[in-house]
Order: sequence, then C-alpha cells, then structure tokens
Amino acid sequence: MSARRNVRFAIAVAVGLILTGCGGEDPYSGAGPWAHEFRRIEESATNDLVRNIVSNGELTLADMREAAARTNECFASVGSPASIIEDQRGGFQNVIPSAEDGSSGYPSEAVRRASIDCELDYRNDLWILWDRIRVNPDGVDFEYDPGNPMSDAEWEALWLAHGEATRGCRPRLPGGVYLDEGIALDCRMDPLNH
Repeated sequence: MSARRNVRFAIAVAVGLILTGCGGEDPYSGAGPWAHEFRRIEESATNDLVRNIVSNGELTLADMREAAARTNECFASVGSPASIIEDQRGGFQNVIPSAEDGSSGYPSEAVRRASIDCELDYRNDLWILWDRIRVNPDGVDFEYDPGNPMSDAEWEALWLAHGEATRGCRPRLPGGVYLDEGIALDCRMDPLNH
C-alpha cells in the first residue's frame, strides 16, 4: 500500500470512528463489564422480544418474568409439559415433570426438541446473563488458578457479598423480612407450626 493510500485509509478510519461516536449515546454504556454480553445477545437474538429486552443494556426482574412467560407460552404451543418458574431468590428454573416410568415426561422426541427451541429462542441467553450478573455484578474475573485456589473462607466471603448485593432480588414480607431466612423460612418449611 502506498503512503498516500495509507493516509487516505487512516483518514477514512478516523472519520468513521468520529461519525460512529456522533450517532448518540451507546445503549450499553450502563451495562458496565457486561456490555459485550448485551451486545452479543442483541446481535444473535432470533426474536424481537429478546432484542428489545437487552437493547438498553439493562436486564430487570420484569424482563426476566416477561421472557419466562413467553417461553412458557411457546412450551404450551408445542405441547410441552416443561415450564419456567421463578424461585424465591429471583432465579428462573426450567422444570420438566418426570413421567411415571421415570422418563423425561416429554410426550415425544419432537416435543422435546421443540421445547429446547423455545428455551433457546426466549430464555437461554437471558437466563445465563441474569445469573452471571447476579453472582458477579462487577464482572470480576474469577478464573480458577489451580496453583492458588480460593480458601473456604474466601468463597464464603464472596458468597456473603453476593447475598448482600442481590438482596433486592429476593421476595420480602411487609416489614422487610426475607422469605428465605429466619422466622419466615421456618414458617415456610413448617407451615403447620409443628
């Protein structure tokens, strides 16, 4: 490439970068360390619901509930016994009832495959991102180092910090008592007070 072409190329790249910056605020600017995941999910989404959910760089409990409802609608439309349920800690689980003979509970292989498609279309990427953000909101790289493993005390401290950071995701009774601790948990575990 000649020097003149190099200069033209550099100018074109610079102008392109400047114009890209003029297009408005990056919708992922508030997503912090997870911005690349929001962008990846939006670019690879197979439907408008998922694209719309991640397009602003936020993932809320209401968004997850909407994705779970849409997944459940898809399950019902293909005759699947599967369902997405919300647990008491703000997580979302895929529940597949077992048949009496211990098999998966799907009426056929076609329904099982269609169920997987429903989950991939509406839930999978969102669920993974939701759990990753809840466990590690700051996007800290906890890459396992076999030469320097975390101690039990370090894991416990990390888990307690996560619990504090995600307290708002857990359902509460009036007065601020969380349903998964203390007297509320005791009542839930033994509703008849035995």
